[in-house]
Amino acid sequence: MLEGHGNKKPKDWMEVQSKKEKRRQHGKQLSKQPLKQPLSKPHQPQLKHKRKKPLKSSPRPNALIIRPNQKDNYTNILCQIKKDVPNDQVRSTVDKVCKITARDLLIILSKQNKDNDLGLQTTIADLLKEEATLISKGPQEDIEIRDLDNTTTKEDILAALQKMTGEDYQNSLDAIRSLRSAYRSTQTASMTLTEPVAQRMLGDHGEIRIDWINCRIRAVVVRNREDGFVAAWVNGIRFYSCYAPPSLFMEQFSEFLDRFTEDARQYFPLAIADDFNSWSVDWGSKFPNTRGKVLLEAMAT
Repeated sequence: MLEGHGNKKPKDWMEVQSKKEKRRQHGKQLSKQPLKQPLSKPHQPQLKHKRKKPLKSSPRPNALIIRPNQKDNYTNILCQIKKDVPNDQVRSTVDKVCKITARDLLIILSKQNKDNDLGLQTTIADLLKEEATLISKGPQEDIEIRDLDNTTTKEDILAALQKMTGEDYQNSLDAIRSLRSAYRSTQTASMTLTEPVAQRMLGDHGEIRIDWINCRIRAVVVRNREDGFVAAWVNGIRFYSCYAPPSLFMEQFSEFLDRFTEDARQYFPLAIADDFNSWSVDWGSKFPNTRGKVLLEAMAT
């Protein structure tokens, strides 16, 4: 029996591996194999979102406001202007004429010529003289003049300003809002000027010679907090929040509207959130009142 079994060839010996070693070898083999690339998806063109271009706000036109000294003098002044002002000058400058508030005459000027109000304003001012007050409305800017000595007056500032701007621009003493004391016995003047005059002072000069001193000029941003309304800039839009209590007399309400409309005409675009306590059928009231009529006339401009 032993001899029979001895004729068979012995098999090769194999090393016994534990499960842990087998898993380790399998991991090594996988790490040596090249990674399979994922199937490529067909190319899809990406949609490009076009950004909307911001709308360019068109500036409000310049305007002249004629305020008669007498309430019943509106028709006479309009007839006098139409009669004595040359037609050639009116055709090239005037766009519209209308009545605002209770007695004021609004002359809207053409947008084509930036300096179209200068000649017409001088002509009307010489014609009316003391019969009415002429107000030139357009884009305005607030500036400050610093380093003034303590002897400088508003008349000195106005004379230096008129010398700088020349005869093309007529400046008034009302443009100088305040003259207050500053450090080292100096003064600071706060002024509200038309945009062409302010830009000329800031851009071309940056300084103004008043008496012995070269005074600094800088633009300021004034936060309007007049009684009855506040304003703020949000993303290029001027927002107004207004409130006129019902306890105001009609004269006080008209003065409030004058302040508000004079400020709002300078800016565009704008949005108004208001509570004027005014009634009109145009915004859903059952019966109109005097406030509503005055408000409609003011907003029509």
